[in-house]
Amino acid sequence: MVQYKGQKIKDNLIMNKQYLKQEWFLTTEVLPSEVPMFFSNLPIKNNLENLMNLIPTDNKDFNEKFNDKYTIPLHYEIPKNNGSYRTISLMHPSSQLKFLLYIMKYEYLLINFLQKSKFNIRKVQKANTITYTEKKALDKTLLKIEQDFGLTGNNSITNEELDYFYKTYFTYNKDHYLANILNSPSFNRDSLRYRFFAKLDIQNFFGSIYTHSITWAIVGDKHLGKEYSKSSLKNTFASQSDIVQQKSNDNETNGIIIGPEINRVIADIILTQCDYNIEKKLNQQNINFNKDYKIYRFVDDYYIFSSKYEILEMIEQEISKELSNFNLKLNLEKHQIKEQPFSLADSSIVQLKHILNTFNNLRELKALKLSNNTNAIEKYRQLLTNNSEKYSISNAKIIIKEFAWNNLYNAIRNIISEIPSSKRRVVLYFLNSISLEIYEPIFINQETIKYKKKFYEYLRTINTALDQINNIYSIHPDYDTTKSYTLILLIFRSSISKLRLAINNKEEAFIINSEKYLSDIENRIFDNIYRILKDNSNRINNISDLIVYLKFFDKKLSSQFLCQLLDENSEDYNTLCAIGYYIIGDGSRYRVVLNYLFKLILNFTKNYKTHTYCQLDDAKYFYILNDFLYYPEFQNLRIGNQFAKDILQDYKKTELDKLGGNSNLYYLILNELMTQSYFNWNLQEADFIQEHFLKKLPNRKDFSYIVY
Repeated sequence: MVQYKGQKIKDNLIMNKQYLKQEWFLTTEVLPSEVPMFFSNLPIKNNLENLMNLIPTDNKDFNEKFNDKYTIPLHYEIPKNNGSYRTISLMHPSSQLKFLLYIMKYEYLLINFLQKSKFNIRKVQKANTITYTEKKALDKTLLKIEQDFGLTGNNSITNEELDYFYKTYFTYNKDHYLANILNSPSFNRDSLRYRFFAKLDIQNFFGSIYTHSITWAIVGDKHLGKEYSKSSLKNTFASQSDIVQQKSNDNETNGIIIGPEINRVIADIILTQCDYNIEKKLNQQNINFNKDYKIYRFVDDYYIFSSKYEILEMIEQEISKELSNFNLKLNLEKHQIKEQPFSLADSSIVQLKHILNTFNNLRELKALKLSNNTNAIEKYRQLLTNNSEKYSISNAKIIIKEFAWNNLYNAIRNIISEIPSSKRRVVLYFLNSISLEIYEPIFINQETIKYKKKFYEYLRTINTALDQINNIYSIHPDYDTTKSYTLILLIFRSSISKLRLAINNKEEAFIINSEKYLSDIENRIFDNIYRILKDNSNRINNISDLIVYLKFFDKKLSSQFLCQLLDENSEDYNTLCAIGYYIIGDGSRYRVVLNYLFKLILNFTKNYKTHTYCQLDDAKYFYILNDFLYYPEFQNLRIGNQFAKDILQDYKKTELDKLGGNSNLYYLILNELMTQSYFNWNLQEADFIQEHFLKKLPNRKDFSYIVY
């Protein structure tokens, strides 16, 4: 079992009480969820007091010396169901700081404004109370993680850490996840109460937002909103809600960046005002909310129920008119109208649930069969625990026959073939619903011939299960499916470790002969991941954490393959960091890779062109240069007469000097933002396990990570 050797998460959570709430905001609101596992805002949080002391209190100085500076975000693409890609953006650290200052000043005005909408079902209610409270569910999860992964004593995950990851900065409606809403009692009642239903969505919502229209929405009038461009009104809530978006996105007024939660919250200002105006205009026509119609708006999707078709048409017209006032329009291609009786269920997920229920029933039958083998079960119980009362057979750990896994894979492929748009949903639902662990008492203390047959049969089944889970994941590998896929493997490999430990402690003979086979299983996992990486070699950024994970295997990726990945993703921050992390501490094996990595970083630093005066204002340049300044393998790598780190330090100094040195406020702020790496090079396998589980927690309705 791996022991905790890395930097403790709890060390990362030692917060200055003065800025506890602000540091929380920097954790939950400004980063897209699709950042590498070992990426964090610690450099900002650790220096927050110094940064706050630098911020001018005078509005004129604040705007001229800091707030009016614009930055370029780091853009990367994530795959969509239809084969196209959606652009996600990581804000520049100085822009993240601006959003923090915006929230510190206007939080209550923002929250109060968002209460105007009766339609919004993902509405911010208030700012969370930032306290470390006891939660029964969290305690249960804590215990489970500690038991499964040996993170006990000083190495344990504290309740505070779990609470830290569980909470978000804002409190939303009770059921603010779409799946919860669509299955809620109120939604189901309305689906029966009203005769007609329509689903509408806004075409390219975030990309179509004209940032000035945020001001229009707040003041309630387009022409009045234009007055807020005047310098005398620049420091108002209305004007700053526009400016903070512009300055974070290359000074653009068309579109806002996608990824940070705070951008979704601010964008909701526009739709909140639309909701308010739509309800008001319908009331004037004697069409009343909660009587003649019901609207559920989830971000930019409208779910509309009405008693009459004519009313449905009028509602759609009013929505379209109101959106046009803000330069937005409906996506007519996704327009749906249904009449009772109708079903709103996702047919692909309904089919998948049926398939998984059948699959689970097979596991239950196998468990019943095994339960008759009392001698084997008793033997296995003795190996794993001394407390018989706590031992029980889990269906999740039952490995069923090969044909069942093959049939499961084929059934899932058929669903996706029939409904191509369901690809991501189906893959993600499957990965979140399946578990794989080694559990098999029947081959212990059996006759040699019978034992070998059973054991080889068992190994084939395990390999088939691993292959089919890998095949299903490979249908749509993105950031979220990768997290779920890796979680399955973490649990599975932990079960292998526990089996080894239990049987070795009892000196069971069969494990001696079986070690090779267990190692072969590990190698198979490695080979499956390698195949995924190879098949997606030119677009690794979404699955770069798989490279990090492979560092914790005995088997190693070849230098040739790593150089190929570097070559095909030479300016991708996620890939560069993942490969950089993979070769840490293995310089002799990967000397060629290390040299090639530095060559790419140096060429990028020398030749990267951007239109900002200081290249450090471009987040791509900022993160790559800054984080590799602190890269451990560059500290002692000599290039000619210089260390690699010193060569990069010279480029940092050159860019900072463009700002005028210590006399320039922006110079001082950037310098504070560059005191350490945003990618944590020092984390270990135990940290990877912890981070993985903790980041998954907010996405689950309960805290049980074994479903089947």
